[in-house]
Amino acid sequence: MTVEDALRRAGRVQPTQAGIRELAEVLGPEEIAEAFAAATHDLDAQTNLALAAVVTGTALPGDALAALAPDVLRWESLSLLLAPEDGRTAMLDALLAAPWTPLEHRACAVALRLHDTDPADAPDARAELRQMLRAQLPSLFHDELILATARRLRERDPHIALLYQRATAKMPELHPEAIASPGRLADAVTGADLSVLPEHLERAAATASAPKVGRNDPCPCGSGKKFKKCCGRPGATPTADDEQRLRPERRLSLDELLGQPAPVLARLPFAELETETHRRVLGELAVARHLPGLERALAAWVARAVPGDEEHDLPILEALSILAAYPNAATAPDPALIRSPERRAEAEALLAASDPQSPADWQAIEAVFRAGLDAPPGLTLDVGATLLATHPAIAAYAMRGLALDAHPLDGETAAGLVAYARDRLGARPDDPLPGVLRLLDRDDAHADAREARVAEERQARAALEEQLAELRAAMRRTRQANEALEAELEEGRAALEKLEAADADEGAPSVDPEELRRLRTKVRELKGRIEEGKRERSALRGQLDAAERSEPDAPAESETEEEAEAAEASDAPLEPTRLRVPEWSSRARKSLTALPGSIAQQAIVLAAQLAAGDPLARRGAKKLEGFENLRRARVGIHYRLLYVLHDDSLEVVDVLARENLDSHLGRFRKTIG
Repeated sequence: MTVEDALRRAGRVQPTQAGIRELAEVLGPEEIAEAFAAATHDLDAQTNLALAAVVTGTALPGDALAALAPDVLRWESLSLLLAPEDGRTAMLDALLAAPWTPLEHRACAVALRLHDTDPADAPDARAELRQMLRAQLPSLFHDELILATARRLRERDPHIALLYQRATAKMPELHPEAIASPGRLADAVTGADLSVLPEHLERAAATASAPKVGRNDPCPCGSGKKFKKCCGRPGATPTADDEQRLRPERRLSLDELLGQPAPVLARLPFAELETETHRRVLGELAVARHLPGLERALAAWVARAVPGDEEHDLPILEALSILAAYPNAATAPDPALIRSPERRAEAEALLAASDPQSPADWQAIEAVFRAGLDAPPGLTLDVGATLLATHPAIAAYAMRGLALDAHPLDGETAAGLVAYARDRLGARPDDPLPGVLRLLDRDDAHADAREARVAEERQARAALEEQLAELRAAMRRTRQANEALEAELEEGRAALEKLEAADADEGAPSVDPEELRRLRTKVRELKGRIEEGKRERSALRGQLDAAERSEPDAPAESETEEEAEAAEASDAPLEPTRLRVPEWSSRARKSLTALPGSIAQQAIVLAAQLAAGDPLARRGAKKLEGFENLRRARVGIHYRLLYVLHDDSLEVVDVLARENLDSHLGRFRKTIG
């Protein structure tokens, strides 16, 4: 049987007990080895041939099996490949080193690699275990598997013991079956045989949903002939099914294609794909961090004549940002292939960070971090992540600064890279800079609170404007009503004066007394109504002035925060009284000169009272969360005094406005005890 026929047969076989048994019976050991070496483009065939090799005892190259292991899609097949002791460690290490390994397979690889192994001999597995203890695990079984593995190692690794304690703080003790899960998994893999594979396997949905080919339709193998004269003719070798399986881009929509596993996308013929399909697949491989597929897709993209510098350069830069962060990736393409000078400089910085050797490399890294001081930290984060591969401690210090100074989302990413670097170095899980993550969380909370306050202020402003409009309209109505009453009053007064004059004139006709009383009553009523209108207008004017001077929600917000601080301070236990000498830092003295005189005087008096151990002053002070020795005390309503207690002195760090407190905390990290 030729190699092509062996590949075709191996690709069509389902990875079931019967399918692999039949393949092992049909192909001899030499045919299996030759076909396996030639099957790098066909994941199904290569996996099935590797399974047949285990069944027949055929030796395959260890490096080829290690390269295949992260791409195996089913755990049953992978467990059978791990059964032979020879090469198992290399395959487990390959599973841990490949960033695209499925999380479920990675959890099993961690448990197997650390089972009956000195943790010092498996640093990558130990670092991966620490990462998994921090993160949400894929399922209950794998969660218990990782926790049970950590439970076994907690006495030998105090840092894993700390993470295990935190992960299990709010859950019951693992039951005996969960504790024994790593051992059961190791026994199952060691004793794996053909029975671990399923007896039946439904056809893949994509293959089952492939359209039926009519006799006169073009043959799906791509020959250009009709199906009846190609793969559909009697006695013909049925390559149509192979074409459907190996060329999913011909039978699937772009969205369906991008939904395929990364190992499938990595084996596509990139040179034959449409430009948009190629670009989208390259992006998916970058997200999945499938390094071999990304390298192939990138090489094919560089060879394309893509119009437009930006359209050509962005996929290259995206791939470079991934490949540069992994030392085991192949050599990245020359940055000179990038057309845009700006993008080319970014690529050169990424490549310099991947393995800095010369002063020029460090100067390129320095330039990126210098530019990042006044720009969004996108490239700075990429360079820092790349630097983690070869200089994790330096990268951790750089990322630590970003964690404090960047936008909360970028800061969270930087803090995660710090934790990743510490896990890789085997350092203590908690960063020694107090409260990095707590500060980030508090930044998020303050950002949300600010957005809520802005929304409330907008609503209050809209309500205030509506109230002002109503008050002004009411004043206009009152003024118009008063003007009408005054005009009517003038007419009534004139008529009354005329009648009174006629009544006083003895020679004039007699005046009707009832009419005279009516006019006098009307004049009194009009005067009363006018006075009432004036009082109403005066009240409206007072309301309008008060509304125009008001600041919505400011008093309520201040009162709420003050009450919260007072409650926190009153609940804090007092330390034993001890006399200390107050000392003012240069920053505190500078801040003091810029404060209003009364506030500066209160701050000086408060510092002296705190240093003297005054109980009332100490009741209004509290420790800052996330800092070991930094405290704050209220100076009036709107200012805060920050200070540190030493053995014989009280150091005033700064005096600042309450609204500036959170934005200034990062400056005081070196003063924290």
